[in-house]
Amino acid sequence: MRRNPVREKLRRGEPSIGTWLCLPDPTAARLLACVGFDWLTVELEHAPVNIETAVESFGVVAAQGALAEAGGGAGTVPLVRVPYNTTENIKRVLDNGAYGIVVPMVNSRAEAEAVVDAARYAPRGKRSVGGFLHAVNFRTDPGTYYDRANDEILVVVQTEHVDAVERSEEHTSELQSPCNLVCRLLLEKK
Repeated sequence: MRRNPVREKLRRGEPSIGTWLCLPDPTAARLLACVGFDWLTVELEHAPVNIETAVESFGVVAAQGALAEAGGGAGTVPLVRVPYNTTENIKRVLDNGAYGIVVPMVNSRAEAEAVVDAARYAPRGKRSVGGFLHAVNFRTDPGTYYDRANDEILVVVQTEHVDAVERSEEHTSELQSPCNLVCRLLLEKK
């Protein structure tokens, strides 16, 4: 099974560089996957990207990443920002081959735990078993994927609200979204 080099880098405390795919076009994803980024995040929250286009993008990014690894490189992995923190959004993109999720508007420890539960199989979570493209994108069979996915799937939560920042001691790691946070802080001052 292909490893998730982004998760490995972050575990070692190393930076990981990537960019966002906001164009609803798998060809753009394929071309950007050749640039040498560690990750490409398909934007489902704010961009006009539907699930079919996202799934095609996951596939072309994963395939290009596997080719780069075969040639001695690290290879790019497909990540995705889901539109909202729901089990349905999370399992749908993971079942269709994303190597990780970015979940917006996570404002508490309980919400962060719900994200992890949705992304992990038992006994570490509540993710249901299904789909087949996840195994294809990880270059393995479904059984191996189910056995190892919990150790490979990257989970990132975004704190984008003042409430989340005030409770930041509850989070172990997070990605702060400066645009939403600054806008909310400015609006609250008015």
